[in-house]
Formats: sequence, structure tokens, C-alpha cells
Amino acid sequence: MKSAYKKILLSSIVVIASAATLFGVWYLTELELKNTLSKSKKKVSYTASMTIKGLRLEQTNGDKIEWTLNSKLANLYGTPNSQMVFSDVNALVYGTKDQNEVYTINAASGSYWTKEDKINLTDNVIVGTSKGYTFYTEDALYDIGKKKISTKSSVKAKGTSSDGAAVNINGNGLKGDVAAGDFYLIDDVVATMSKKLNIKSKKAVFNTKKNNITFEGNVSAQKEKITIGGDKLSVGYDKKGGMNDMDVEGKVVIKTGDKKALCDNALIKASSDEIVLTGKPEFHAGKDIIVGEKIVFFTNSEEVYVSKVRAAVSEKAVRKK
Repeated sequence: MKSAYKKILLSSIVVIASAATLFGVWYLTELELKNTLSKSKKKVSYTASMTIKGLRLEQTNGDKIEWTLNSKLANLYGTPNSQMVFSDVNALVYGTKDQNEVYTINAASGSYWTKEDKINLTDNVIVGTSKGYTFYTEDALYDIGKKKISTKSSVKAKGTSSDGAAVNINGNGLKGDVAAGDFYLIDDVVATMSKKLNIKSKKAVFNTKKNNITFEGNVSAQKEKITIGGDKLSVGYDKKGGMNDMDVEGKVVIKTGDKKALCDNALIKASSDEIVLTGKPEFHAGKDIIVGEKIVFFTNSEEVYVSKVRAAVSEKAVRKK
């Protein structure tokens, strides 16, 4: 069955690859045969068995293209793992069967381990998503079978917010699931989401299909005059790139002026100065403290709405944060 196997295509002379290398059809252009691999008793060394100028790889599954790779120059090695080494790499990876999700990958160099079905990219690696995010790092490994990309190096992620400001998110380490559209910055995340919002956290998750970013672990954020802390903060974007409401969860602390709010969950509205507190909420304004089931307050006014007021008490009677 055609759909039961994958084939890899290169571009102009046809050669049938053996089962020990790649199963499929190869097209090679401007071949230069080099010395076959050489061995010595003390040390095993490998030299390129073939050099290809203007290499193109294309892997399909049935009639669907899964990924393509172009390289100005490639060397083929007959090592036990059957390796290709590239320079000036440009790749396209399709994340979904309908091919609506497209990722571009560029790097100065790389290698393809044919038996392991993995592509290792090095030197100035740039990964672009179809939703407008771009990731910059020094090296990355793409697992073709699992459709996952990863690196342990530092990563910079960039985009553009609705007010024209650059969205810059830096962190250490990246794990990306191309099929699901999820990209994880693993550690030490620092983000500038717009001219008005700065966030720090342990890690961050991007969903390129849903235009959503979630920050997790010791989250601290500054939104104009509002200071926000919690275990998790999620923010999304609309189709025009505008920032949606922010959801904050877990040990939430919000401060603005002489106002302080404590709760388990907070919703910070993007279209107004309204903040909704739920999950054991407390509202502090100077020495006045209100405890209720749900509290709504406004950063630019003195209005406070409380659902099912439990108490209006002194500072000594409530928790401190």
C-alpha cells in the first residue's frame, strides 16, 4: 500500500537506496564520488563516500508531504548509523495531515542520522511557526518519527503584539511538539509581552494553534501599575493579535497602589480595569479588609463588588502575604 510507507526524494539522477540506508527513491544532482570509508586497527575514521551539491530531501506519507530539506552542500558517510552532513540548511515541516500547520527551520549546518530518523541542527538555528512565533537557538534536534524538536541551549522567542511592540520571551531549553503545536520553554523564563506587560516564571508553554501562552512556576508580572504573583498565568491573543484576558491561578497576590488582593484564582480583564477574584478571595484597601465568595474591584476607581460577604475584618484576622 502506498500510504503504508514513507519515501525520501532528492533531486535529478535516480538511485535506489538499499535497505541498510534509506527505503525509497533518491534523486542526486552534481555527484562527486569521494573515498569510501577507511579504517585502521587503532582508530576508526570515516570520510565522505559521496558529496552532493544542491541537495533536496522530501519525505512523504502516501500523497502527503511530511517534510522537505534543502542544503547547498551535503556529504554522505557510510558510518554504522548512515549519516548525511549538511551546510546551509532550510527545512519545511508540516505539523498536521491537512498541512495547515507549517514550520520553517533554518541552520548553518546539520546532520541527518538515517537509521535513527533524526536531524541534528547546529549554528544559528531559527524555527518559525505558521502563527508568527520565531525561536532562535544555537542547536536543536528534530525527531522525524515523533515530530518533536528539542534543545538544552538558551532560546529566544519573538512575535508581535497588537500595539506593535515586540513580544520577546527568553529561556533555557526548548521542547516542541510539531503535531500538537505545543512549545515548552523549560527554565528561567523572562518575557516582554507588550509595552505594558512583563512576566517572569520558571517555564512557559506556547500553543501555536490556540494563540495561547501559559507561564508556570513562581510567576511574577508587571502590568502597568499592577503587580501580579501566582503559580500560573495564562494569556491569549485574538485573530488580530490583541491580548485577551489574563487568568492567574494558585496563591495569587495582586497589588496596585494601596490595594492588595489575595485569592486562588484571578481574572484580569484586558478591555477594562476590572479584576475578578474567586477562591477564598480577600481584598485589602489600606486597613479595610473584605472577605467574600467573589470579589470584583477596579484598579482606577474605589468601586468594590462583593458576592456573599463573609466578613469585613481587621488585618490581624486574615492571612498575610
